[in-house]
Amino acid sequence: MAKGLAMGLNKGHIVTKIEVPSRQEIKRPRKRLSVVRKVIHEITGHAPYERKIIEMLRQSKQSAQKKAYKLAKKCLGTHRRAIRKRNELQEAVAHHEH
Repeated sequence: MAKGLAMGLNKGHIVTKIEVPSRQEIKRPRKRLSVVRKVIHEITGHAPYERKIIEMLRQSKQSAQKKAYKLAKKCLGTHRRAIRKRNELQEAVAHHEH
């Protein structure tokens, strides 16, 4: 905590802190953005790595699920994104088959 002193542990210019809202308050689902992304995805189709994952998931073995996760994690970078992508593509495969 600055006390306006030029030296010592509490040195520094006295300022008033600005209250910044937390990231969770700022983050909210954007309807327009999600609609635009859906339209683009319908037009362009799946990315090559997504098609590869879909082929793995069509085998419907446990080892295929693990391989699909590993590929998704390699392409997307994080555990959470990989699981979300795998589940999303599993739903697409199930929806396409029925």
